[in-house]
Amino acid sequence: MSAKLTDKTSHAAVGSVSVSLLSRKGASGTYHLVKKLTTTSAGLAKATVQPSVNSQCKFVFAATSAHAAATSGIATVDVAQVVKAALTKTTTTQGGKVSVYGAVLPAATGETVTLQLKVNGKWKTISSVKTKKQKLPNGAKTVGYIIGYSPITKGTQTLRVIRAADATNRGGASKKLTLKVT
Repeated sequence: MSAKLTDKTSHAAVGSVSVSLLSRKGASGTYHLVKKLTTTSAGLAKATVQPSVNSQCKFVFAATSAHAAATSGIATVDVAQVVKAALTKTTTTQGGKVSVYGAVLPAATGETVTLQLKVNGKWKTISSVKTKKQKLPNGAKTVGYIIGYSPITKGTQTLRVIRAADATNRGGASKKLTLKVT
């Protein structure tokens, strides 16, 4: 995120002054301090932030003897959920069983994740489960999910796991998984 501080009358850059980067969750609530920065000689303040939820950010300049206080426009930051997914095996027989497992970040128990299969270019929902603290097939003990899947047709199948958007995060989808069914 960046902002440029300029004098309202002369439009000259205001350098070497302190500005604050503030953030709040969603479009309401109280702003809190993320970072204090000093503008460059060109009047620039720049910060890299990694919000964990959808948030709004703004820069605030407190008044000095030479300049009045100023607040930047509000920037909305949408955070997509990261959905990690893996297969217990990449080849199985028709009617055999394979598990799709992984985690959603930010992690929380009770989140619904949905397994989808690509059929004729469209994603078809297979099943949904809730995340919980458990041991995954790769040995990790974490908040995650395990979804059992028994393919009914032969051939190469493309699967993914999605997590729908909620009040604080955009939805997310895992990378595509390829399963060969013999």
